[in-house]
Amino acid sequence: MDEAIKFLLPITILVVPIIVLVQQYREAERKLQEAWTAFAGARGLEYLPPKGRVGHRIEGTFEGARVEISLLRVKRGYLPVPYTRVTTSLKDPLEARVDVISDRALEHLGALQGKPDVLVGDPVFDTKFLIRSSHEDDAKGLLDNLLRRSLTAFPQPSLAFLHGGSKVELLWHGREHAAGALDAACRIVVGALRWRGRV
Repeated sequence: MDEAIKFLLPITILVVPIIVLVQQYREAERKLQEAWTAFAGARGLEYLPPKGRVGHRIEGTFEGARVEISLLRVKRGYLPVPYTRVTTSLKDPLEARVDVISDRALEHLGALQGKPDVLVGDPVFDTKFLIRSSHEDDAKGLLDNLLRRSLTAFPQPSLAFLHGGSKVELLWHGREHAAGALDAACRIVVGALRWRGRV
């Protein structure tokens, strides 16, 4: 009997934590799916469950523009870091790229290279966010008072707003469950389309 215990004890010590982690992951997935299904259903959007390599997604029209909400994993060191991302497409691609990164997000994403800093003249906003763009006038035009207020008031402190090329994107650290944060993110990316009448 003692030999059996000696044999099984190390296996148990290894297996039990793995089982607990798997159960915690499944519970987290279930809660996220419930939250995203409820969010999508209340707004006439479509929730798409994970399939293959594609994770949870929500797609549909939000305040007149197509949006997609998805989960993204950014590798930092050896472990992937989860982000929630909301995107919408620009009908006409832009040359000007405007990246707005919160001071907290810089800890996760790192500074962007090759573009000069832009100050928009709003002391609170300029202190909280790093703004990079090769087109300063476009950055100031895009970041009007309404968009600056929306980004400053966003409930998650670690965020990146990326505007240019063929899309507008907002991403932040974590697997978002809160409907208020998802609504705010959708309004930010759709609101950015209104610059130069792109919605």
